[in-house]
Amino acid sequence: MPLLGIMAAVSIFVVLFALQNAQTVSLNFIFMEFQGSLAFVTIVTFCCGLLVGACYAGILKAKHYLKVKEMQGHIDALTKEKTQQEELIAYLKEHAGQMPEAPKAQTVKNPFIRQWK
Repeated sequence: MPLLGIMAAVSIFVVLFALQNAQTVSLNFIFMEFQGSLAFVTIVTFCCGLLVGACYAGILKAKHYLKVKEMQGHIDALTKEKTQQEELIAYLKEHAGQMPEAPKAQTVKNPFIRQWK
């Protein structure tokens, strides 16, 4: 909201400046020549600047939106993985006493070979 107040103040300043300088001016642009009021030229230039600034702000906003959307997808994937891991932990805790024991090795004559039960 403070930004809107600043923009309104600057706009009023530009309009007052333009209205106080209403003399005719000559403009040359590439191969064209124009004549018009300094007030009109000032206001058109100011509006062009606002348009360029709005386009730049829109591009930044779009990039920010795409980044947020990408990160939200990443968060959703991590949340899903976390839920799966929590379910696995709960299952393992629930069935901890029911797990079969690991097979034990028997020693044989050759110490480098073991037989499994």
